[in-house]
Amino acid sequence: MLRRLSLALAVCLALSNAALARQTTAESYRKAYQTLEAGLNALGGAGALRAAEDVWVKANGSTWARNQSLKVEAPWDQMPRDETLYADRRGRFIFENRDPLPGGFVFGGRNVVSGGQGFFVNERDRTTQPLVAANLPAVTLNYVRRLPHLLVALALEQRAPTLRYAGRENFDGRPHDVVIFAAANGVLMNLFFDAKTHLLSKYENMVTDPVDGDVVQETVFNGYRAADGIMVPTGRQTRRGGDLIEDVKYTEVRFNTRPADTAFARPDGFEELPAFTPPPIKETKLGEGVYLFESGANSLVVEFDTYVVVVEPYGGGRGPKPTINKAREMFPGKPVKYVVVTHHHDDHSGGLRSYVAEGVAVVTTPANQKYFERMAASTFTMFPDDQTRAPRKPVFELVRGRKRVFTDGKQTLEVIDIGPSPHAAEMLVAYLPKERLVFQGDLVNLPFSGKYMPTTVNDTTLHFYDWVTKSGLDVQRIAAVHGPATTLEDLRAAVEKKRAGR
Repeated sequence: MLRRLSLALAVCLALSNAALARQTTAESYRKAYQTLEAGLNALGGAGALRAAEDVWVKANGSTWARNQSLKVEAPWDQMPRDETLYADRRGRFIFENRDPLPGGFVFGGRNVVSGGQGFFVNERDRTTQPLVAANLPAVTLNYVRRLPHLLVALALEQRAPTLRYAGRENFDGRPHDVVIFAAANGVLMNLFFDAKTHLLSKYENMVTDPVDGDVVQETVFNGYRAADGIMVPTGRQTRRGGDLIEDVKYTEVRFNTRPADTAFARPDGFEELPAFTPPPIKETKLGEGVYLFESGANSLVVEFDTYVVVVEPYGGGRGPKPTINKAREMFPGKPVKYVVVTHHHDDHSGGLRSYVAEGVAVVTTPANQKYFERMAASTFTMFPDDQTRAPRKPVFELVRGRKRVFTDGKQTLEVIDIGPSPHAAEMLVAYLPKERLVFQGDLVNLPFSGKYMPTTVNDTTLHFYDWVTKSGLDVQRIAAVHGPATTLEDLRAAVEKKRAGR
């Protein structure tokens, strides 16, 4: 009898807790929805926003090349930022931007999304390329997040089932109501609405930074003004892990611009490239015991008598752990003993933690040591790796005197510091005398077609070419972290064409 009574009591408590959970979830959802509605009204109201068939925004300001600057330590290089965004109620977008990075790199172009499809226009190379359909949710979220109106409408109209009220928090000395929703690509967005004005002050989400691991990225709308009866932001600032990485002003905001349908058409006279497909994962033999591990972000793997050297622990492509495992498979009994990092930029060094966890010695320049120690010690719980599970302190082999030579009498690998480069103050390349081959990262970046384009040769490439020609090294081939290999003769022809202004 007592046992049955205890069981009945446990069931009642479980049902009671379940009912409470349902009630709490329902209340959280209703409060979140009401907060978003108040935010929509503060922006001008549903009627005014519905009357605005489209919006066009021009913004300019600065970005900071966090972990992508010339020098490894802060302050980061400040670069100009220019962008325009068009969006309409039919789900069409036109986004155009120009984002330079040190060394003559210029990223950006025009993205057009319409009817569930999209394409990218590169005006400088005069090419177009379809956008991958699977990436469109992330692409469109990148546009939507730039305007509070679009972000609030997305949460209310498309992502309402995921809405939850997270409570009240202080931000910038003022109380804010916080609403959480999940975007279509799974990103959780925290929206902060001013409790007095109900305007969206900022949004934030958790990201995995290649150097600092789990960090908050937040974008602040630091003011509003009225335009055609609708409140619009005066600008935005973005911080990652507390570091300012973007500060732009919204210089023009227009509604109901109604562009012609030709604005969404591919331009005439441009070469149409195929849609991007991930390059195959393969190992290409470049010489005896020398392989290029290809996957869209390549590593050079060199076999010696008793060990293996990997050049470039890139964060993308096949990834660092599969690279290590494949090297073990190809060279049994010969551990990966050294990993060479061409430069500190967080995409090129982003896979370093896996090598540190294996006890592999890091070959780098002296200025990078503290930076890589910070990377090894950071907390990565969103996407845990071997270093998260069993952390180790990194071991370093510093390149001093501009060169570090690996040799076993049969194979020789020279790691040479060619810095200061326009792209990074300390820049390593790998030279194999027997193969007459240089392997480099970011110095020559050919598209996957292997065809030199107008944008291929920049200040960084010119510096590298001049170094090669003055080095006295016997170089015939140039392999790359990004894109296919080239020959010195083809590079020479492209450089001469660039310098001639053709």
